[in-house]
Formats: sequence, structure tokens, C-alpha cells
Amino acid sequence: MEQGIRFGDVTAVSFTESDGHVDPVRVATACARRVRQLGGEVIFDSPVEAITVSGGRARALRAGDREIEADSIVIAGGAASPKLAGMAGIELGEAHSFGSTTITTPLDGPLFSNIAAMHTPRDLPDSLLNIRQLSDGSVMIHGGEHGINGKEGSRDDGDRLLEEAVGWLPAISGAEVAEIRRATRPVPPDGHPVLGYARKVGNVYIAFTHSGVSLAPLIGEFAAIEILDGARIAALEPYRLERFS
Repeated sequence: MEQGIRFGDVTAVSFTESDGHVDPVRVATACARRVRQLGGEVIFDSPVEAITVSGGRARALRAGDREIEADSIVIAGGAASPKLAGMAGIELGEAHSFGSTTITTPLDGPLFSNIAAMHTPRDLPDSLLNIRQLSDGSVMIHGGEHGINGKEGSRDDGDRLLEEAVGWLPAISGAEVAEIRRATRPVPPDGHPVLGYARKVGNVYIAFTHSGVSLAPLIGEFAAIEILDGARIAALEPYRLERFS
């Protein structure tokens, strides 16, 4: 199925026909565009500085020189969520980790024939690699358990990951490191998502989790139902904030 992969001594592989992937930057851009089409406003580069709470409800938030009144506030700020929740008097613990991803220059053709993403074997001493190709032909490579060696990624680290990826996929050999994306990854205290309204402030909805990009379509749909319809989705009950109290 994948003639371009150099499998070496691997004795077994797993193929999941239903797997797929999207470029999260393009999806976020499309979502922001749709919000504007529906009459909403998207504000970038204006950090939230305060959340006003009275009578057990959040009344407004301040971002820059703007005071924005709100019926509900959703805190989905990744690693910054505990800080944002703290502005509303909500304690949201965390155990974050560092993450880093290498992006190559675009390839001339497709990297894979049938699969969307590739994970290298987990039982080898080498870095665990997650490799996929974006729509512009560039290749996204994530390596190691937590970013690159669990620390701030450097150009040398990116070159090393690219070299390791070429060992599995020779077609990448002509590419170069174009960018290294770094971020602090949000991880709740017990590793599981924190989802739903906070009892302490009844109209603040929390969406705080690791693997946020992977889970975003499902969490977004569930959150919209709970916020707009006032429903409580049973599948989310194990992930409420109150489990820590």
C-alpha cells in the first residue's frame, strides 16, 4: 500500500482506514471567517485582562480597552486556561508540558498513497515520530514523548528529526527545515479533559484538555449543545471540574 515507506525489520503494522487529518491553522482560519459571515466579531491580539463576576455569574470581560458583556464565557485558552479561570475565581490545576513540531519545505508530490499520517514503532530506542503532509506539500514532524527531547526545540533538533524521518521516508530527503513551532501543551492534573460549566461561576464554560486539536470537533459540538440548549451530556459527566473538589 505504501511503497515509499522503508519498513526495515518491522514485523507488524497497524492500518486504520477511517483515519484522517486536517491542518488546524486552516481550520481555525475557516472557523473565524464563518463567525464573521454569521455576524460575529473575531478579535485577535487582545489578551483578556480581567473577568467581572458578581452574584455567582460572570458579567463581562476586559480585553485591552474594551469591556465586553457576556451571557456566557467559554474558557478554551489551552495552557493559559488556568490563568483565565483564575480571573473568574475558578481554580483550574494543570501539569503542562512543552511541545515542538518541525515543518519542512514543501515536497513536489504526495508523501503517502493511502494513509493520512504515520507513527513510527513505539518499541524502538529512536524518537517516536508522527509524520504527515499538509496541503501545501510541506511535512509536519513531531518527535519524542514531549516535544524534542522534552525541551525548547532548536534548529539542530529540527534537522535531527528530519534526518530520522528520512530514514523511514526517503522521499523527504530533498526537504529542509522551514519552521519549528513551539508551544506549552495544556495537561489537566489527572491527564483527562475538564469540560462543562463551573459550579462556582454558573455561566463560565471550561474546555481544557490535552489533544485539544484532535478532540475539538467533538468537544465543540457537545459544548454548543450544553451552552445553547441547557442540556447536560451524560458522556461528559466524568470530565467535570468538580471531580477535583
